[in-house]
Amino acid sequence: MSLAAGSLNHRIEIHTLTSVQDETTGEITESWSLFADAWANVRPSSVREFVSAGAEQSAVTVAVKLRYIAGIKRSMRIRHGDHLYNVEGVLADPHSGQEWLTLPCSEILDE
Repeated sequence: MSLAAGSLNHRIEIHTLTSVQDETTGEITESWSLFADAWANVRPSSVREFVSAGAEQSAVTVAVKLRYIAGIKRSMRIRHGDHLYNVEGVLADPHSGQEWLTLPCSEILDE
């Protein structure tokens, strides 16, 4: 089963937390930087859908489905328009594991 390009109708940014050390003071600061941008399908989801798939998060608010990108981790964030989400899991497609990913995400409301 392949992922239809027409269903990938939302542009998203995937961000990763990076640490930078100031050369003068030695202070380490953390910030979110762009890891990748991609076309994706972003849809509201139910928690039950991902609990039955093996995920154990209870705050899942959207499911982001995109073509496979190596290196995506649970520690990353997704920006979709004005919304910011924590990636709660990385679920690979059941056939090859490298065709598409489904990312259950919870919305970040405090930033």
